[in-house]
Amino acid sequence: MTNPPAMPDWYGRLLELTRLCCLFGLVFFNRYNYYVLPAEYSDRDSVLLWNFRAGLFLAFIYPGATAARQMVSNEPRSTGDRPQQNRVQFEPVQRTPVTSCLAVLGGVLSCITIGGFIIQMCQYLAGGIKALSDQHSCSSMSGTIEGVRFTYHSTGQHCDTTAQRDAIAGAIKKFVSNVEHDKICGTLCLRLDHGGTWNGWLKLGPVGSFNENAYCGSGLPFNSCVSGGNNDI
Repeated sequence: MTNPPAMPDWYGRLLELTRLCCLFGLVFFNRYNYYVLPAEYSDRDSVLLWNFRAGLFLAFIYPGATAARQMVSNEPRSTGDRPQQNRVQFEPVQRTPVTSCLAVLGGVLSCITIGGFIIQMCQYLAGGIKALSDQHSCSSMSGTIEGVRFTYHSTGQHCDTTAQRDAIAGAIKKFVSNVEHDKICGTLCLRLDHGGTWNGWLKLGPVGSFNENAYCGSGLPFNSCVSGGNNDI
């Protein structure tokens, strides 16, 4: 069923102005009948009655009918007229993935299995990486978590990235799970990038075989790249 087209704003204002003019006209006409015209030329009681009825119509009935018509005409005429964004606003937002690439530094001396605490480790590392990014800091960080030694630094303009903390954590987890099968052996260098000038250089290894002096940065033969970060953690 097709509804009448919506009335433009100027049309409603014109109707309201007309109604007010008629009301003021009735007031003026009543005063003219009582104070200007002689009584023998006017049936004052009849005029007053009809003016009272007209005033009620203009003051209450007519505005209500106009408002009801505007409400009907402004309703969506079909499902296809509803705003398109109402259909897509609940779709999940996809983050730009973070890419992790591997370079092995030196021989494999020992391994550590991290399946039981991999999520905790990746979230911890991503929190520190994102904190340095938010500070536009090119400083390095290092530490130990559950027997895994790590160092990290970044390069690029301002040393910052728009990648979210969960995306960074998800990318590291996906790499360690899919490529290293939840194990870290020897000393590994991971290159993280997010499509811009930023690069994060993350060096990982078991405490017992971690090479503190091994270089982890540009120029190394990186391979085994994995793109991740969306719902990977």
